[in-house]
Amino acid sequence: FILDPFSQTVLEELMTTWNLPSVRCSFYPKEKYFKGSISQIPSIQTESSKLIKLLAPSILPLTVDSVIILDDDVLVTSDVQKLWVFFNELRDENKLFAVTKGLECFDTGVMLFDLRAMREMS
Repeated sequence: FILDPFSQTVLEELMTTWNLPSVRCSFYPKEKYFKGSISQIPSIQTESSKLIKLLAPSILPLTVDSVIILDDDVLVTSDVQKLWVFFNELRDENKLFAVTKGLECFDTGVMLFDLRAMREMS
């Protein structure tokens, strides 16, 4: 999770309460990354704080090769493993696509990142 200190406290308490032994969570302070390059990106259609997910390749450890990023208002009603299967079946040339909301923006509510490939491109 990339979040503020208050949200981290709440989520840590929830994760303890829920007792999900097979779920492992890591927390990354939003302020540390937001004060960098993301805070300088002008954004008309979107809050610039939502753009921080684009820094996932530099925030997450190098041992993480891929990641599913969900907005906090996404409701998951099925096994997220289906997203991994879908992602892994895509050919390299098809790994960048989006649900658009017109020509000027696209929906970033669910993102699947091949972090290894993104790091190689940068």
